[in-house]
Amino acid sequence: MELVGVRNITCENNQTLDFEIEEGNILKILSVTHSGALISTHTNFTKLNGEYIYFTKHYGDRTYLPPSFPFYLSNGTHSLHSTGGYSTLYALEFKLTTP
Repeated sequence: MELVGVRNITCENNQTLDFEIEEGNILKILSVTHSGALISTHTNFTKLNGEYIYFTKHYGDRTYLPPSFPFYLSNGTHSLHSTGGYSTLYALEFKLTTP
């Protein structure tokens, strides 16, 4: 694998952002952050391709899914959705190479 660069992908509050990973590349997702304030009557979350990767329940109980970072995304189009504040994925992009 050859490092292509750093990709920080930010999605605004209550929006869905589609982003692309080029053919022959992968993203190594290192972490996710969410800007939302912890309010007891509100739930903040971030979804990647329809799956929760960040979720804040009432009273600040936090659950991160998947439970361990890093994880990888293959090439193609992916969607990031944020509710309750903006979210940022922190990632490294690699080009797959053959020896």
